[in-house]
Amino acid sequence: MKFQALIFCCFTAFLSLFTSCQNDEVLPDEIIIYQEGNNTITLTAINDSRCPINATCVWAGNGEVLLTFDNGSETADFKLNTAGYSSNDQNYPSSATVLGVTIELLNLLPYPEVGETYYLDDYTLELVVTE
Repeated sequence: MKFQALIFCCFTAFLSLFTSCQNDEVLPDEIIIYQEGNNTITLTAINDSRCPINATCVWAGNGEVLLTFDNGSETADFKLNTAGYSSNDQNYPSSATVLGVTIELLNLLPYPEVGETYYLDDYTLELVVTE
């Protein structure tokens, strides 16, 4: 069975849970971003080293997204990247097949800006999940 879903994962509903917090605000350390049947994808971390808007950089950089896939009986951690290429000494895949399901990262927002700090729940991921 082939199932394809285009996911725009906005965290505004999740953020509303935390807007009433003040200085003792607790930020999430993982966020469920996809759930279909027994399959769940959880966002656990983002390492964003992309060149900020209006900055001059040697290379465009990479947004690395760390995820966990759970099919109800097995769990696997994996990484997707905005750079989306592999070479002899560097591997930045934008897609992965995990426990028989293919997941592709199409976009990671917001794009970094100089002087801005982003937390896990500030990001939006665009994924394609093919079962």
